[in-house]
Amino acid sequence: MSDATDAWSAARASAVAGLEVAAVLGHNPTTFVDSVRSSLASPEERLSALGALGILDPSWTLAVLPEVVAYGVLSHRHALVARRLLGRIAEAELTPALDAVWLAREPSADYDEWRRIAEAFKYTGLHSSLARLTVEALTSSDPNIREVGEDYRSSAIEPSERT
Repeated sequence: MSDATDAWSAARASAVAGLEVAAVLGHNPTTFVDSVRSSLASPEERLSALGALGILDPSWTLAVLPEVVAYGVLSHRHALVARRLLGRIAEAELTPALDAVWLAREPSADYDEWRRIAEAFKYTGLHSSLARLTVEALTSSDPNIREVGEDYRSSAIEPSERT
C-alpha cells in the first residue's frame, strides 16, 4: 500500500466517523456544543476542532460562532480555516449571526481585529456587513482602524453596484 492510499483510507475513515458523530448529536446537543467550545478554547485542540466542524453540518458552526470568530477568524494562524467554515453557511443565516458577533465585540477591538473581520465579510460575500463595518471604521478616531475602512471601501460595494 502506498502512502497516498493510506492517507486516503484515513480520510475516508475520518469522514465515516464524522457521519457517525453527526447521527447521534441530537441526543445531547448541549454537551456536544460545550465540548466543541472547550476544544476551540484550547490551543492544542483548536485546529482539529475547526477541522471537525468542517465535516459536520454547518448548523454546528453557527452554534459556536462566537468561538469560531474569537479563536479562528480573528487569528492569523487559523483565519483561512475559519473563513472556509463560514463560507459553508447560507448567507441568510450567516449575515445576522456574524453581524451580532461583531457588534458584541469588546469596545477595545484593535485594528487587527477589524481587518480580520473585514476579511471574513469579504471572503463570505457579506457586502452589506462589510459596508457597515467600513462606514464605522472610517469614522473611528484610531487612524489604523480608519485605514481598514479605506482598504475595504471598494470591496464593500455590491458587485452589481460597481460601475
